[in-house]
Amino acid sequence: MAYIIAEPCIGTKDTACVDVCPVDCIHPAKGRTYDDGRPTFDEVSQLYIDPTECIDCGACVPVCPVTAIFPLDDLPEKWHAYIETNKNYVDGGKFQLDKYQKASDPQQPIPQPDPIPQPAPEPAPEPAPPAPQSDSNLENPPRHDTLRV
Repeated sequence: MAYIIAEPCIGTKDTACVDVCPVDCIHPAKGRTYDDGRPTFDEVSQLYIDPTECIDCGACVPVCPVTAIFPLDDLPEKWHAYIETNKNYVDGGKFQLDKYQKASDPQQPIPQPDPIPQPAPEPAPEPAPPAPQSDSNLENPPRHDTLRV
């Protein structure tokens, strides 16, 4: 799944993204009914990206007036539940009525994804040993007198 539509879309449903999408992967479109039973534009609170149709062009991102569309890797952590929400609308290229109803039920809390594992911090490098000092760095350098006999 390349792009995710997140919370700012809820209630807004601006269709500028639908208009610029070259492969028609943002649903539901205004005025369209779907043979597979998916909700129409007026029946949903937000728009969704079908990951099987999306070609990762990013044309939708700059035209969204509420900054609701993110590449998956850039999705703010507070909206990670929308990964599942988008997936449940269209899973495997097919509308999943049972998954969609469960995910979009306002009585149900938005599912929280599993935490993303963080890499372990790298250990701090060991300090370098002190550099030896030469005689020229000493305040009172030792005298090297030669004995003459």
